[in-house]
Amino acid sequence: MMKHYLSLLLLNLLLVSCCFAATTYIEPGESGISTSPTSKCNFLFNNNKYDLSPLTLKDGSSYKATFNVFKFDFLFNVCGESNYCQKYSLLKNVQSCTTFPFPLEVGNTQTESAVENSNGITLTYTSTHHDLLCRTKTNELVFTCNNSTDFEITDMSISNLCKYTVHINSRFACPQFRPSPNPSACIFGNEENVIDLSPLIIPDNSSYVATFNPVNDASYNVYFSVCGSPVNKCREYKQQKEMGLYQSCQILNQVPPLSVQTGIPSALRTSISYNRAVLNYTSNAYPCASGFYRYNILQLDCDPTTSFQVVSAYESQRCVYNIDIKSKYACSL
Repeated sequence: MMKHYLSLLLLNLLLVSCCFAATTYIEPGESGISTSPTSKCNFLFNNNKYDLSPLTLKDGSSYKATFNVFKFDFLFNVCGESNYCQKYSLLKNVQSCTTFPFPLEVGNTQTESAVENSNGITLTYTSTHHDLLCRTKTNELVFTCNNSTDFEITDMSISNLCKYTVHINSRFACPQFRPSPNPSACIFGNEENVIDLSPLIIPDNSSYVATFNPVNDASYNVYFSVCGSPVNKCREYKQQKEMGLYQSCQILNQVPPLSVQTGIPSALRTSISYNRAVLNYTSNAYPCASGFYRYNILQLDCDPTTSFQVVSAYESQRCVYNIDIKSKYACSL
């Protein structure tokens, strides 16, 4: 026991006596920085959202900060576990550890907390076991917004023998403004998931168009809007019936062409999930052949590469007009 105590004491004295030397290093099994978002490592403070998930080393490898002179290593992950720390400390959910004279847990993923700092975000992890020197160890990852780098360790310090602070510059520490849900403004969702479709509202009551190609019938167009702004195009044709405002309409290929309402701007039901928004509009036009009123269902899926593109248009059943769309505005904020 005394030998163990002296080793720990020596370790801490040596650590505070030397200075930070190395910067970013990934060890072992280099995985680089992931670009796929996860449900973890997303933080929201009022309307500021921080997504650090691209920094999580998802294969369990570690970032390493090295002290000069004695070359002591401090290993850690961001919102994830370090396999090295777990393997040799014989503990679970270990986020960070020292490596000399043997791996000692500093932070545990189950203790994660986050606060905004003056120019970014700080993550704090604490240990789940005690030793003779520290009742609790702490790892603070202080992220500073810097759009010029994905990840750069700029400094590391140890205080009170038990607190390990790593300073990191990263563009992922720059807050993204996330608006509050407001359906009347075409912003849908809840505290955990918001989709802002307002950029898809076309001014001057203009419209999008989708062409339907039924197997056993003539093709036709459906003119529509996103978020229910009235579509003037529907009133340029002979109307099946005076229906007031149109969110969408089917143009029947007859002489003269006939405009049939398929959606009312105010008759909207929504279903929001991660990276997907489904807008379901109903009409009060004459029932179609199936005896039901017509529906226009817009399914918008996230695609960061395009502003707006109709992928497919089809009737899932008679008089239910499905239009599948991909758009960067359908990406969850």
